[in-house]
Amino acid sequence: MIGDFFRWLRAEAVPLSLALALHVALGLLLVLGKGFITAQPLDAPGRGAEHEPIEAVVVKESDFKAAQAQLEQAKASRAARVQELKEQAEQARKEREKAQQQLAEIKQQKQEAAEEAAARKEKLAQIKRQAQAAAEKREAAQAAAEKAKAEAEAARKAREAEQARIAKAKAKARAEAEERAKAKAAAERKAQMQAAMKEEAARHREKVKGNWVGAITAVVTGNWNRPLSTPDNLECRIRITQLSSGEVIGAEILDCNGGPAVRQSIKSAIFKSSPLPTPSDPAVFERQIVFDFIPGGKS
Repeated sequence: MIGDFFRWLRAEAVPLSLALALHVALGLLLVLGKGFITAQPLDAPGRGAEHEPIEAVVVKESDFKAAQAQLEQAKASRAARVQELKEQAEQARKEREKAQQQLAEIKQQKQEAAEEAAARKEKLAQIKRQAQAAAEKREAAQAAAEKAKAEAEAARKAREAEQARIAKAKAKARAEAEERAKAKAAAERKAQMQAAMKEEAARHREKVKGNWVGAITAVVTGNWNRPLSTPDNLECRIRITQLSSGEVIGAEILDCNGGPAVRQSIKSAIFKSSPLPTPSDPAVFERQIVFDFIPGGKS
């Protein structure tokens, strides 16, 4: 409706404008023409040199009335058209409000339907969740029962296994104790035998070494030329360094109560006795030996 109103305004704008302009022009002509005619004569003295004569225009009263009637008719037509457009606009407003109300009602119905559908969906989901929870609870209970049964069985087997392990450990401990006792007895016997053998070897070594050192002392004593300055109680401790063949490579007087001549005589006797006697058992040989040189006494 409002669109029709604006289209009418655009269509009637030119005629209305022309009518209004004509009405204004006629009024001005009447006022101005009457003023020019009555205000000053055309032949007034002293004014012809300054202004040209003005030609008056005469409008008929019948033309003016006709134009005025046409204008009034246009005004009445426009007012009627505006009123019609107002009525159409009001009708359109009412129809629009009615349509909006209907649309709001439809929207409300859709909203209520959607809410009802959502409620049904939520109810179904709740029922499904409850059913799922009940099923899970049953499954959990069944699983717990099976787990308890399995744990009881496992505990029984564990007890039996532990009992078997303990019995096996005890048997193993007894066997190990017996083995340890046997090993200990054997070790003790072996240690006793080794100690006896070691003692026997030590006695053998000391005997062989004593015989060997005695033989060296005897040879050195036999090759010694006694100096006149030798004291009667001569005692000297001597260290000899030799090769495995008995060859003497060094002789040293560690302690002696004789003078330098006596000491030199003993060293000469040692080198004169080289090579010295070797031990009967090569294992007894020592590169360096220390012995006491006591002439006329036991060495």
